[in-house]
Amino acid sequence: NQSGNLKWLAGSDAVLTLTTGGRLGVGITNPVVEGHFAGSIKCETNWFVGGPGEAWQMYVYATTTRFYKVWINPGKTNEIYSEIPSP
Repeated sequence: NQSGNLKWLAGSDAVLTLTTGGRLGVGITNPVVEGHFAGSIKCETNWFVGGPGEAWQMYVYATTTRFYKVWINPGKTNEIYSEIPSP
């Protein structure tokens, strides 16, 4: 499994970067407009884990006070999400 570090960029509470092994991940995406993440910022990563049929994709949703890490398995339409404390 790969993991990344989440951090706020100075001067903004709605800008989010993802790094893994010192390499910049995927940058900023559009505001989320669906579900209980409405009004938050979505950061979509290109990280996949697991074997065949277990290609989970990680998304990060950020509000001004919270991060949520969301794992989605498109083949099984499953979602697992957990809150990440913000600094």
